[in-house]
Amino acid sequence: MLVVMYRVCVVVVLLAGCGRLGFAPPGGADGAPGDDGDAHGDARAGDGSSALACQQNPGVLFCDGFEDPGLGAWAQTSGSLVRQTAITHTGTAAARATSDGSQQPAVINVAPFNSISSGSLHYRAWFYVPSGFAINKIELFSTNGSGSNLGTVFLVDQEELRVYAEPGLGHTVTTGVTVPRDRWFCIEAHVDVSASNGGMRIELDGTTIGSGSGFATLPTGGYTYLGVGTLFLAAGQSASTVYIDDVAAGTQPLGCS
Repeated sequence: MLVVMYRVCVVVVLLAGCGRLGFAPPGGADGAPGDDGDAHGDARAGDGSSALACQQNPGVLFCDGFEDPGLGAWAQTSGSLVRQTAITHTGTAAARATSDGSQQPAVINVAPFNSISSGSLHYRAWFYVPSGFAINKIELFSTNGSGSNLGTVFLVDQEELRVYAEPGLGHTVTTGVTVPRDRWFCIEAHVDVSASNGGMRIELDGTTIGSGSGFATLPTGGYTYLGVGTLFLAAGQSASTVYIDDVAAGTQPLGCS
């Protein structure tokens, strides 16, 4: 699979995206539900009565489905990311990240694990991207090191699903696969952690759609936290809405079930 290079904005645990951000408190129990539930009301699935399957996986580091009204598993939110109950993958809630076209990120971060500096790291989430707007470039899910050290990120660039590694010169794994619309889809990224000879593989709904190797994937200080939402929006990106649910990370593959 073709591996190309480009630069992205660094996301840090207290600053996200390019430029200064104000921090909104975590969303409440309602998370402004219902304002767009009618258009995609069939997106709801599950009743929240059972634990996420990923909690049982060997090597799991973090697993959360936004069921807690206080978002206690997460460090903080910034921008317009909220917990909402109108559109969910499993359970009764999911996160919604919106932008008005001003490139203002909407991010939720978590610091769930001790530093991962070798072996492999796997991170998984379900996304729902409504139709009705074009995607220039939006970064949606990242694994990061301490301070300002971005590790790897899942993004949609010109409607294409991609993963990017920031360490070293920076490398992108392209897929040629267009982002699904108006349905929940599962993304899992697999990272072989190395300062010089690492690799990445991206799966859509459990099927590999892109991979690359032979480049740096280790951020300074190792991997220590996750960020999800619209972490970065390129200039010219129009107003957007993305839903996220069932987020997980681990040292072994997590799967989409």
